[in-house]
Amino acid sequence: MVKARKGTVLNNASRAINKAKGARTDAPIRVTNVKELRSLKRMSLGLKGGGNILLGYDIYTRGKMI
Repeated sequence: MVKARKGTVLNNASRAINKAKGARTDAPIRVTNVKELRSLKRMSLGLKGGGNILLGYDIYTRGKMI
């Protein structure tokens, strides 16, 4: 199986526009400039880090119960 080289929404503008237009939610994401794109990237990285911290805390607390 050959993987397609689509790139990410950060380095392929047409992919980012298509992702924003084709959202499955009621209101698609509207990114009008690079500043907003960078802000979304920072937010996603923060959410990812926060999720990992919560996961680690959950594993720690469940481990203490055993």
